[in-house]
This record gives sequence, structure tokens and C-alpha cells, in this order.
Amino acid sequence: MLNLVSKSRSLFIGLTLFATALVISGCSSTADTSAESTNTETSESASAAAVGYRYWGYSQSSEDGKGWNTAMEGPATTQPADGSVEGWNYTFSAEGAVDPAAPSMQPDFATLCSQTQSTDGEKRIGFVIEFGDPVIYPEGDSAPQASSGCVSVPSNATGLEVLNKVASVRAGEGGFICGINGFPSKDCGADPIAIPESLKKK
Repeated sequence: MLNLVSKSRSLFIGLTLFATALVISGCSSTADTSAESTNTETSESASAAAVGYRYWGYSQSSEDGKGWNTAMEGPATTQPADGSVEGWNYTFSAEGAVDPAAPSMQPDFATLCSQTQSTDGEKRIGFVIEFGDPVIYPEGDSAPQASSGCVSVPSNATGLEVLNKVASVRAGEGGFICGINGFPSKDCGADPIAIPESLKKK
């Protein structure tokens, strides 16, 4: 009887040790898998953060006329108010790494439209068109001079109609603005590019 009890006790201890080993092994495997998954996600995030897009950014003057606000709608559906300023700047952005830039020139309507007379049934809109930082230019492209001024348009004119009146416009699918005054010559902002070192946040 003692031998039987001893054997049973030994078998129980052996099974317990075996089960413990399995649990430890399983935990280690799960931890390793989790770590690999985390490393993969981190790598993918880093890869995604290493690129961004260049495109024509669309801005509008703030209510006090002292700064720029990023337009919440595209120019085809936006109706700028009389006395406002429309801003276009060739810019670059990368999520979490580089913020898009508005024109560097301030939206000073009084100065921009000082020589443009008011007309019944129309509105005066100031405009600023800039070409951003050369480090983001497509290879082989050079930008023309920045331009600014004022235009008188029908009171129901959209931002796109304002732009078409003051510049030559190349639009892509859905009305996306690809080029202004011939720049860029072909690119339309669809393909990501590496973040230029000079634009990375320090």
C-alpha cells in the first residue's frame, strides 16, 4: 500500500511539474508573439511616418483678417465672403511629423484690394498664391513667382471661380487642384515622398 501511495504521489508531482512547464512555455510563446506583433506595428508606423504628401493647400483669411485658417471645404463648394482673402500654397504634410503650411504673406485685404473698386452685384476677394519650399518640388520643376492681388467676382462666386480668374488651373479627378500657373507640371499629390530632413520636427 505504501508503495502504491508513493507511486501515486510521484505521478501527481510529475504531472504538476509538466503542466507548470507547459504554462510557462505558453506564456513565453505568447509574450514573444506579442512582442513580435508590437515590433511589426512599430515598424509599420515608423515607415508610414517617414513619408508624406505634397499638394496645393487651400487657406482662407480668419475673421479678424490677421491670419490664415485651413479651408474646411474644397474651393468648388466654398463661397468666400466679400472682404475676405483666399490663400494657396504648395505645401507638404506628414501625419504626426510635418504640418501643412499656409502662405507666408498675411491676408491683408485692405492692402490687397486698395486699388479695386466695388461693383454692384459683385464682391471683392483678395488672393495670395505662393509656391512653398523648394525642397518638396518634383524633380525637374521650378516654380514661377508668387502672386497676390484682388479680384471682383459675382457675389455667388466660389473659391474655384476666384482661382480660375486669377491663375491658370490644372485640376484632377473630383476637382482636386493639381497645378496652379503651370506648377507642378505633372505631379498631382497622389504619391507619397520621403520627408525632407529640413522639414522634420526637431
